Amino acid sequence: MSDQKTKPEQEAKLKQEPMTVVDDTTIRENYANKLVATTFDGGALSITLGTTRFVPERIERDAEGKQSKAQVHVTSRLALSPVAAMELTRALTSMLGSLSKMAAQRAGEQTPEEGGPANTG
Repeated sequence: MSDQKTKPEQEAKLKQEPMTVVDDTTIRENYANKLVATTFDGGALSITLGTTRFVPERIERDAEGKQSKAQVHVTSRLALSPVAAMELTRALTSMLGSLSKMAAQRAGEQTPEEGGPANTG
């Protein structure tokens, strides 16, 4: 018999055993405020992120003297395995749920002057 475990057994073992995170401080952090593209090729989810840049009118004009359009500059490309993509989805869903609850609480705490519910009692 083989000592190799089946894929479900391997995944169950990974979920049970906490992993040590090794933080490489030389990794460059990138900022993005725009999702440029997402693709899935059957093996990996690829995410391309970018940053919108506006050049002030007084600085950049095209050859005809018109204001140049805003541009999105690609700042990051991320490729995730399907398992990592699912983990990211779960984490973001949880985070967005928490943000929604916080926003609802803040909306309920606003005074009438701030646009919140009026106190009729």
